[in-house]
Amino acid sequence: MSEPSRPIGLRTGRLPGNVATHDEAWIGHAHVTPTQLTAEVDRSALDGAELELFGVAERSIRKLSGPTTVTFPLQQGLPKSAWLWLKRGTT
Repeated sequence: MSEPSRPIGLRTGRLPGNVATHDEAWIGHAHVTPTQLTAEVDRSALDGAELELFGVAERSIRKLSGPTTVTFPLQQGLPKSAWLWLKRGTT
């Protein structure tokens, strides 16, 4: 059985009470246009991590091996109720 997904990085001005944060890796600058979302991921513990963009009906995952800028094409715009999730370990 694989370990449950857990966030490995999160930077925001305001955190909900149930969010665990770690400084091993984080999402840096993110930019959204009508056709794509780009996000910088940084720090030293990105090997084996995944950056996931998901919403109500769509999901896209990029596997990471180190600091980089990730681009998600948005053929139909940003998914409804979109989340950008940096994680390690999937179920």
